[in-house]
Amino acid sequence: MSAVEELLFCKPIKLKATAIAVFDILNNFINEANIEWKNCVGICTDGARTMSGRFKSIQALVKQKSPLCIWTHCMIHREALASKEMSPGLNIVLMTVVTVVNYIKVRPLKSRIFSGLCKDMGAVHSSLLFYCEARWLSRGKFLQRVYELRNEITIFLEEENLSEAEKFRDNF
Repeated sequence: MSAVEELLFCKPIKLKATAIAVFDILNNFINEANIEWKNCVGICTDGARTMSGRFKSIQALVKQKSPLCIWTHCMIHREALASKEMSPGLNIVLMTVVTVVNYIKVRPLKSRIFSGLCKDMGAVHSSLLFYCEARWLSRGKFLQRVYELRNEITIFLEEENLSEAEKFRDNF
């Protein structure tokens, strides 16, 4: 028998997202679904105090119901936290990319021209994504899209006579 990981349920948090409020939603679902708390062997959350504090957190409240339950820190969130403090050299690259994308995205005419260029070149995508520092997966998706459209970005920047075009060329 192997372990299976599945999404348990999804319910809105109607009031404040305190540990007790979130735990009440979880506990009500567990009771309604006739699931025994002893079957809860692990809980994975971010590192917020509401989720992972020692005494008044989701982790602590779940452990009261299932003492053998093990808490782990979410890998995606851990990766986002680790990459938040990047080297100055990589940060310069990221900020350059953000500046170029914003140059295209915040100007409707530039955005339409870029979209047309992408379609004419048969690109997989016809638009860039905005960078959002607060969202866990934003940096990866943002950079992936820029990488996939790097040739189109280079051509667009060259047509705009912007020096950043040189930074997008493959010089290998």
